[in-house]
Amino acid sequence: YGTRAANGVVLITTKSGTKSALRVKFGAEMGLQSVAKRMKVLNGRDYMETLNALRAEANHPDGAIYSQNQINSVGRGTDWQDEIFRNGAPVQNYKLGFAGGGEKHTFYLGLGVMDRQGLVKQSKLTKYNGRANLDLTPTAFLRFKFNMNYTRNDGTSIFEGAGVNESAGVINSAIQFDPTLPVGRNPETGRYYRNDYISLDNPLAILKGIDTDRHSNNAYGTLSMEVEPLKNLVLTARVGATVNSYINNFYRSRETMSGLASGGVANKRSGESTQWLAEMLLNYSRTFHEIHDFSVMFGTTYEQFQSEYVTGNASGFLSDVLGYNNMHSGDTLNGDDVYSFKSRNRLHGLLGRFNYNLRDRYLLTASFRYDGTSRFSKNHKYAFF
Repeated sequence: YGTRAANGVVLITTKSGTKSALRVKFGAEMGLQSVAKRMKVLNGRDYMETLNALRAEANHPDGAIYSQNQINSVGRGTDWQDEIFRNGAPVQNYKLGFAGGGEKHTFYLGLGVMDRQGLVKQSKLTKYNGRANLDLTPTAFLRFKFNMNYTRNDGTSIFEGAGVNESAGVINSAIQFDPTLPVGRNPETGRYYRNDYISLDNPLAILKGIDTDRHSNNAYGTLSMEVEPLKNLVLTARVGATVNSYINNFYRSRETMSGLASGGVANKRSGESTQWLAEMLLNYSRTFHEIHDFSVMFGTTYEQFQSEYVTGNASGFLSDVLGYNNMHSGDTLNGDDVYSFKSRNRLHGLLGRFNYNLRDRYLLTASFRYDGTSRFSKNHKYAFF
C-alpha cells in the first residue's frame, strides 16, 4: 500500500473462496428507472401570455408578440422534458460466481454484466467485470495470495453543458426551450424547429446532433508471499499494478447551430495511466500476560506512476456521416489541433510502525516514514515524515 499507509489502512474485503466443494452462484436483477422530479416550466399558453406581459410592461412599440387567437390555439404546447427523458429506462445486472477449495488452497472467480439505459434518451452504459482470487498455503510457514480485477465500460453520455445559448446541454435546453414549438422538423428547412428570438438549440437537435462515446478499461492485481520463519515473525513480499486506459469520442454535427457554423466539430482523446508497486515488510507481534499486545513493523516500498494521453480536434467536414472516425478529412484550417502529454514520477520509502494495546482499552501507535521522490531535486530527494 506504499509508505503513505505507514499508519495503517482500512481493508474492504471482497468475496473469496472457501474450503469446500465447488459452488456456483448466479444472480439476476432487473428494474426500471425514471426521473424522480422534473422542473416545473411554463406551458405553451402561459409562455405566450408571459412574453406579451413583458412586452406590455416595457411599453414596446411593436406591441404584443402573440395574438389572442395564437394563444387560444396553442394549448399546453410541448414539454421538452417529455421528449428527452425515458419513462422506465431498463436496468439489467447479471452475476456468476465460482468458489471452492481444499485444505491448502481456496479460489473464487466472479463474472458480471450490467446494462443500463440512461434516463436521457441516447445515453447508456454497459459494464463487464471479472474478478479472481487465489489463496495457496503449500506449507505451514509459506502462503501465497493472488487477486485480480478487470472492468470494461462502454457508454454513450449526453452533452451536459450548463451554459446558456449554444453552450446549453440537452437538459438545460429542455428547461429553457420554447414550449409553443412542435416536435419534429420544420418542413421548409428540414431542421429541428427553432425560436428566432433566442439563440438556443432545440433539445432534440442536441440529443441527435451530439455524439459522445466513451470506452474504458481498468485492471488491477496483486501477488503476495508471506513467510513465517519464526513464530509471530512474518515476512511479506508484495507486487501490484493498476492499469487504466480510455478513449473518448465527441462529434457535434450540423444539426446544432455551432456545428452548422463550423461544418461539424470532432474531438478524440485516448490515454493510459499505470501504477506499479513493490514492497517488502517484516512484522513481529506478541502478547504478554494476556493483557499486553504489541507489534513492530519495518519495511521498504517502491512505487511508479505514469500517465499519458493524446487528443485531437478537427472541424470543417464535408459531411457528418463519419463523425469522429475520419478526422483527417477536416479542412485543417480552423480549429484543427493535436496535443499530447506524458508524466512519470517515482516514490521510494522506508517505514516503521509500533503498536501497543493494553487490555483492549489503551492504544499507542508510533510510526515514521523516510520517503524519497523523483519530484524532488537531486540533493534533496529524501525526507522524514
